[in-house]
Formats: sequence, C-alpha cells, structure tokens
Amino acid sequence: MNPIGIRQAVQNLPQLIKYTPDNCEETIIVSDSGSVVMIDQHEWKKVRETLRLFVIKNLLTLYQKDIKIENTELCRILSALKRRFMI
Repeated sequence: MNPIGIRQAVQNLPQLIKYTPDNCEETIIVSDSGSVVMIDQHEWKKVRETLRLFVIKNLLTLYQKDIKIENTELCRILSALKRRFMI
C-alpha cells in the first residue's frame, strides 16, 4: 500500500483496520514526526516468533563456536532481548 498521511488515516481508521488484514497488506501512516507501519495482528505474531527464533539460533551459534561471553554480559543481553521481543 502507498503511504497515507495521518489526517487521512484518522478519518479512515475503521476502513484501514479492516483493509489491512483483509488484504494481507501493511498500511504505512506518515506524519511530520515520523512514520508507522500497521500490520495484521496475526502477521505481527509471526514476525515476533521469527525474530525470537532468529535470536535463539544466533545465541546457539555463538555457544557452538565457543565464543566466551561473561555470564553477567550474557544475562544483560538476554534480558534486553526478552524485553525487546517479549520472549
């Protein structure tokens, strides 16, 4: 979908909420202060799960390569990832 302005998005929010999942297409809303992307909640859950699996895979790869990370640093990294991706 082409980007739409915030005013148009506000005026057409119910239609956008219906359009986005019905058409499996993201909606990009732009304003002077930034842009956001609206996607179907089911699709967002799949994205989050993919990111979670990617993080786990990379952590396992680090472990398998025997890269030494101090326990405190590893705990800090894992905590940040959990907060970011709600793992």
